[in-house]
Amino acid sequence: MKNNSFKYTFYFGLIIILVICGLITSISINIYNSFNNRIQTKKQDSVIVEVPIIPEKEIIHDTVIVEKLVVKPIDSSKPKKQIDTSSFNDSNVR
Repeated sequence: MKNNSFKYTFYFGLIIILVICGLITSISINIYNSFNNRIQTKKQDSVIVEVPIIPEKEIIHDTVIVEKLVVKPIDSSKPKKQIDTSSFNDSNVR
């Protein structure tokens, strides 16, 4: 019979992968069970007491009102001041 090294290597690798997956699964199950037991004991020991909270001041309106400023448009067709064109003083002109 032939010595088939590929067959032995394949099965050896497969066994290693299955053993590692089994160890990881067993460790994760044990960790989950230990955390689950801690949570159950904490829930059993705790007592829930409901205390009604009465507001000190009654809030009637809790909305914010923002008023927009109305900007008047500037009418640029009319001059603000009438310019007097009847007299002209040229004493300051050089």
